[in-house]
Amino acid sequence: MGGGVSVAASRSKGITLNRLLFRYLLAVAASLLVVLASGALVFLLVIGTGGVLPANIAERGAGQWETSLAEGTAAPEALPYYYRWICLDDSGNVTAHSGLSQGQQTRLQAAARSREPMVSGFPYSFYQRYVQLPDGRLCAFQYNFSMPYTSPWLFRHLPDLQILVVLWMTVAGMAALLLCTRRFARRLRRDIQVLTAAAQTIAKRDLEAPLETGARVRELRQALESMELLRQNLSQSLQAQWAMEQQRQRELSALTHDLKTPLTIAGGNAELLAEEALSEPQKKNVDAILRSTQRMEAYLGRLRSVAAGENTPTQQETVELGPLYEQWKAAAEALCRPKSIELRAQEPPEGRCVLDSEQVSRAVLNLLDNAVRFTKDTVTLSTQIQDGNLVIEVSDNGPGFSREALAHAGYALYTQDAHRPSQGHMGMGLCFARQTARDHGGSLEIQNWEPGAVVRMVLPRREAAN
Repeated sequence: MGGGVSVAASRSKGITLNRLLFRYLLAVAASLLVVLASGALVFLLVIGTGGVLPANIAERGAGQWETSLAEGTAAPEALPYYYRWICLDDSGNVTAHSGLSQGQQTRLQAAARSREPMVSGFPYSFYQRYVQLPDGRLCAFQYNFSMPYTSPWLFRHLPDLQILVVLWMTVAGMAALLLCTRRFARRLRRDIQVLTAAAQTIAKRDLEAPLETGARVRELRQALESMELLRQNLSQSLQAQWAMEQQRQRELSALTHDLKTPLTIAGGNAELLAEEALSEPQKKNVDAILRSTQRMEAYLGRLRSVAAGENTPTQQETVELGPLYEQWKAAAEALCRPKSIELRAQEPPEGRCVLDSEQVSRAVLNLLDNAVRFTKDTVTLSTQIQDGNLVIEVSDNGPGFSREALAHAGYALYTQDAHRPSQGHMGMGLCFARQTARDHGGSLEIQNWEPGAVVRMVLPRREAAN
């Protein structure tokens, strides 16, 4: 209900993005209309105040000037300033001109040779008149249909009024467009900054203070409100998760403490039994109980560290391979003896290796436990040095792994048998062995053979420096 009210409220606040863009277009159009109107007003004011002459003034007076020049009643120098002219002798050489540049002289001289009446130019086309002067020279004068300034100085130093007005409207239009864009971009930038700040707050997991949702654009406001709802949900979820974690740690600490009492009782009674006169099989069973209680005490130590939230990094040390292998062999015998399973243990290699003996031993015991549960009647344990690696191999003659198990075994919570979780097996044995191998820079290989399955833990052999 709260979320629906929030969305409904957000729809009634702010401006939509479509409407904001529509206002932007209207503002741009209005600004351009103002620029066009101002340009037209300047143009009309200049014309109305007599600042320019009519565009056809040169055309109207061209005929009269042509007659005056031909009759000799006027010299070329008397032509008004809005005409361009040159005088050519019989050889076509320029004898006089109206202050033209070399390029202008060349173009007008070429037009005079061909007697062209019009020459295309930019932004106007130029028209020529050709008059034979009384002294035998040819006078060519040129004009166009632009509005000349009434001031000769302005005519010589400024572009035409039409060009000035077009330049003014272009520059003013671009400035108006830039100002409108900056104004509306400032609105969007402010909302986007709020949105970015909210995203950064959530990314930093700073979920205590509520987010600012006061965006002006409705769509961005809705996005901020959704992010605020996300923040609230995340905060509640993290608080619940923290409470569950705390409860789990308390229960784990209590169980660890409670397990210590029966473990002490079992270990103490096993020690008393070890002092009695026992048969050889009985002595082996008691030794197995003592070794198991010692391992359980070590596991309880790690459980206490986990319950306290402490990290338990890998503690690698230099160990003798022979005694370590004998421990694994004794544990394997203790697993196989109650089920009358034959254990085949090969001779261990000699030498030393740097590894976490407790972690590797746990992994090997997990592999042995899996082999004992699935074998038919035989389990094999071997340790070898191959290509500079310590290879620990556990195999059995059971049904082997299925195709799915070969692809997924070693991943957390995967079990080949759907009924195994109810029996206390959560698929963590092979997962722990794989992680142990990776912690030591090695790997875990799982495959079938005839008959049964084999799991091979490959660890890089690192010897201690002398």
